[in-house]
Formats: sequence, structure tokens, C-alpha cells
Amino acid sequence: MLVPIDKQLHFLYSFAILVCVTAFTKNIHLGYLTALAFGIGKEWHDSRQKGNYWSWGDLVADVLGILTGIIIRGV
Repeated sequence: MLVPIDKQLHFLYSFAILVCVTAFTKNIHLGYLTALAFGIGKEWHDSRQKGNYWSWGDLVADVLGILTGIIIRGV
């Protein structure tokens, strides 16, 4: 089973946001909160667009990217 590209991008962007924010601020909490805020904001924006909807699967991909970043960062 292949993971849709949209879910892969959610995972990668959340991971990248967490890693970048924590690299610059040294604050893991700010990193995961920023990544989560971007993911929720994206879904909120999508849900307001005609023909689009809120996707819990996208948020799961965001959270998995965040958790992977936390594990890799060694926290």
C-alpha cells in the first residue's frame, strides 16, 4: 500500500518545521507547537475552500512527522 503524496508532504513539512524551529531556538516545545499550528491552520484553510474538506488523515501525518522529529532530535 502506497502512502498518498499529500500525506507524505504533511509528514515532511511537519518534520522540517519542527527541526528548523528547534535548531534555531533550541526549544522543542516551540518546535512542535509551531509545526502543529501550521498543520491545523492548513486543514482549517482547506476546510473553507469550495470542494475541499478537513482531513484528519492529514493531521495524523503531521503528528507522525512531529513525533519523528522529536525522536530524531533525541528528546
